[in-house]
Amino acid sequence: MLRVGMILSLRGSWLGGINYFQNLLSCYGRYPDPEVTLALFSAHPEDLDQYRSDATEVFPWPEMPPLHVSNVPRRLARRLLRYDPAQVKYLRNRGIDLLSHNAIGGQTAIDTLYWQPDFQHKVLSDLFSNQDRIHRDNYVKRTRLWGHILLSSQAAADDFRNFFPELRSVQTHILHFPGVAILDVAPMTREQLAQHYPVTKPYFYLPNHFWKHKNHGVVVEALRMTQRKIRVICTGSTDDWRDSTYYPRLMEQVAVGGLSDRFISLGPVPYPIVASLMNHAIGVLQPSLFEGWSTTVEEAKAMQKLIILSNIKVHREQAPERGAYFAPHSAEELADCINHAYSAFNPSQEETCAKQRLIRKGSAERRWMEKYVGILKSVAKRG
Repeated sequence: MLRVGMILSLRGSWLGGINYFQNLLSCYGRYPDPEVTLALFSAHPEDLDQYRSDATEVFPWPEMPPLHVSNVPRRLARRLLRYDPAQVKYLRNRGIDLLSHNAIGGQTAIDTLYWQPDFQHKVLSDLFSNQDRIHRDNYVKRTRLWGHILLSSQAAADDFRNFFPELRSVQTHILHFPGVAILDVAPMTREQLAQHYPVTKPYFYLPNHFWKHKNHGVVVEALRMTQRKIRVICTGSTDDWRDSTYYPRLMEQVAVGGLSDRFISLGPVPYPIVASLMNHAIGVLQPSLFEGWSTTVEEAKAMQKLIILSNIKVHREQAPERGAYFAPHSAEELADCINHAYSAFNPSQEETCAKQRLIRKGSAERRWMEKYVGILKSVAKRG
């Protein structure tokens, strides 16, 4: 039996990461492997109770104490080793063979498969502080100790080889994740949705967090070049910790352009609302300048929706069947795609696509878990 540890937090501002782990754990609960037990560790174990099963155990996680705490031996060990040996001992006492996704400093007592979702801090380095870039680089460089790294796309694997040639001995493992969890939500009817949200008129849907690299500005510019009846509804957190002025400046651009009734920001909404807004949209927009593996694209694929997306490498790799691409800095190309999608919208086609959604769900989840377990066994065997 292979015991795989995961140190998780289902709290914080990175909703994409939270959704990723929730989906992974739910899928593993449906498609467990008889030779692998997942041991989940969290400072808030109550958040993981729903995932307990014969194949998944849950334990509290002993956080590292602040440096001012009087436990001198533990504090000194942490300073010298750059990790907390008490945490490593805690994992070993629970029989952990392999640590997945997370890393504990530079320890080598437990083999580790570190997950790096993307290399945005290298490609769009101006969006990160020097300290943050160094911090992320250090995590990646530690993979030399274990010889493996987990990535979400071939595009990320190419970036890894490009930016870290000194780590050529580290083997890359690519694990694409699907967005089929959105199909677990029964969408509200348009009439129900319209009681709280402006969906009585046709709209396109953009569900991205308002971070600068998500490139909402090109959508605002494109709207100037589209028919006046075309609208875009956005959802997502409006906080960008790297640039607190980004969202206010974007909405000022909307107001100055006279687009306040056509570019509508609802802020963060519950996930059932995300699913319902996507379901009733003409299509989904994904203008991002950079992604590791876009959840928005995968959710649109799962719902069989038309998606208009930037032609960055990873979006090409995701290859949605109903995808239309545009250059991420070209408002003109985006406007053409939006105008065409609006004119060609066919309600009967949407109904046909909706009927096909659940057919692919189970097979997509099963393939994801088979791939993940195969990687775990491969890494553990080599380790």
